[in-house]
Amino acid sequence: MVSMKNQARTDPGLATIVKVVRRTVLFGLFAGVITALYSLTLDNEYAADSGLLIAPLPLGQAVWRSEQPIEDNPAARIGFLMGRPLSVRGYEILLRNNEMVKQLRDRLTVLNTERDEDTEVPLEDVRKSMTLRTEILKQTAYDVEYVPLITLSYRATDPDIAAAMANEWATLAIALSQEVGIKGKAGSLEFLQGRFEQVNEQLEIIEALIEEHEAQWDIESMTLRLQEVQKVITEYELDQVRLNTDIESHQAELAALDTDLQSTSEKTTLRKAPSDEAYWLMEAAGKGNPDSSDVLESEVINQVFVTLREKTSALQSMVSGLIKKQEAGAAALERLRTEATQLQQNLAEQKRVRAELMRRRTVSEQQYQRIAENLEAARVAEAETESDLKVAFNDVPPETKIGPHRSVMVLTAAFLGALVAPIHFFALLSIRRLAAFLDSAVPEATGKTA
Repeated sequence: MVSMKNQARTDPGLATIVKVVRRTVLFGLFAGVITALYSLTLDNEYAADSGLLIAPLPLGQAVWRSEQPIEDNPAARIGFLMGRPLSVRGYEILLRNNEMVKQLRDRLTVLNTERDEDTEVPLEDVRKSMTLRTEILKQTAYDVEYVPLITLSYRATDPDIAAAMANEWATLAIALSQEVGIKGKAGSLEFLQGRFEQVNEQLEIIEALIEEHEAQWDIESMTLRLQEVQKVITEYELDQVRLNTDIESHQAELAALDTDLQSTSEKTTLRKAPSDEAYWLMEAAGKGNPDSSDVLESEVINQVFVTLREKTSALQSMVSGLIKKQEAGAAALERLRTEATQLQQNLAEQKRVRAELMRRRTVSEQQYQRIAENLEAARVAEAETESDLKVAFNDVPPETKIGPHRSVMVLTAAFLGALVAPIHFFALLSIRRLAAFLDSAVPEATGKTA
């Protein structure tokens, strides 16, 4: 040791190294001792854990995960509206909200009051003591699947308080999950109730429209009337055909009579020679000897002509009557056809309106049936008060502290002190050398000036 000191006196470099080592040891020891003394003033810190299990998975989410169609029952159909738990990320946000932190602080205040400790605890201190841990089971580019277990950890200087606060946090989480579920179910029930009343009102309106339409338009009577009109139209058309046939037949007969009448004279001439007795009487009377070639001539009305003319007049009257009857039948037939066309149009329109109303009633009845089933399922679901979160485990007061890590603090402080020592030494050495250089440079500059 003495020889080293002697060598340090003769060797400036070795003296510098000895000084640096000595200062490094002193700084390290000083920093370590100060940090050790400070760490003794810190309270031990304990952490307690409680676990929450998200179970069972909701029907809707389970079906969605397996990509299976929803089975045909009211509970399955309403699975996407009623009782769906939040995602793990949703629970992370929900379990660290300000209301939850405030309730935990109130519980901590009660515990501190029982131990005669400080009851004024800021919200941020309580929030910093709360740690929520989740684990990712599988992660893809489109989805993240978590392990359905949430670990609630609370740190405190008292192990009993740490365990009590962790378990209280789990209890409050279950109550909050149950409250959220009830609110979601209540909202779904209100929606279904409102929708049920709306569909029921719509169905009543459609029923009233159908009754009004049936009272105003009797489709069966309209159909029977149309059939009757069509039957009468058929009879009229047959009559028109028969009349046409009779008119044509009589007109042909009338044309033949006209031809015969034109070829027959209205009067006829009768020629008759006197008899032998007449000649004898003339001779006896002294009339002379009459010419036996003389004949008697006379004109009389031709009965054939009269008969033909009478038949022609009768046929003309008959044809005129048939034509008038045909014209009257044609006018009546036109009116019947117009009425039939209007009946067909009205009947088609009212059938379309009736079909539309019946279709709307069918749709409304189906909606009414589905919503009634879902509403009943919602009422059953609302009566269920079970929470989606279950307590997986509770903690007991821990026996092992998690902090402060005094050894790590002392070693870190000693290392930093040892690191600062050479920096401090060489900084002071550089300052001294700079000061010595400036002191030597000033006299030389003064002498040159003189």
